[in-house]
Amino acid sequence: MGKTLFVPEKGKNVFEVEFEIKRPKKRYNIKPLKINGEACKNLGKVNKPDKPKIYVLIRGKRIIYIGGTGDNLRERLDPSLNHEQYPYEWRDLREHLMLVVFVVPDEYLNPVKKGRYAKGIGAIEAELVYMVRRSGRWPDYQTEIHFHSTQEVTRRSARAMAQYLIKEGLAENITVDNYV
Repeated sequence: MGKTLFVPEKGKNVFEVEFEIKRPKKRYNIKPLKINGEACKNLGKVNKPDKPKIYVLIRGKRIIYIGGTGDNLRERLDPSLNHEQYPYEWRDLREHLMLVVFVVPDEYLNPVKKGRYAKGIGAIEAELVYMVRRSGRWPDYQTEIHFHSTQEVTRRSARAMAQYLIKEGLAENITVDNYV
């Protein structure tokens, strides 16, 4: 086994962001309303540009999109909200949404070159999407997924994230039953 289990802790490495999408004039943008239950005006402490992140978009109690990035969260989301050819399909939703952000320490990723997180984050992202699929169907707005070979530490990290979402009552369409 080797590494200890990634333990999601709200406020330390997990941030629950309630937000809505605004389209003033020409550009879509995310307007954060609360982070971990407290009112906020920006993504501030969630951004952590030097840390890899998994983000889970939730509408009601349904996971509708899962993504990952090693970048500043706003810099990752804004261009995709505003891309003319391939924008996020969920950008036109008008209700409040929840974005659960897991900040993942390097040791819980598949080994990759220093400073590059794509395969490690992509592997965790794919495992989470797979757990949603096992509950009945793909996330509603997941238009593509890249699968990567995983190691036990990656699968255990994904499982810990899924268990957090279930335990906190944030998502109902994900299962860890019989997941290796």
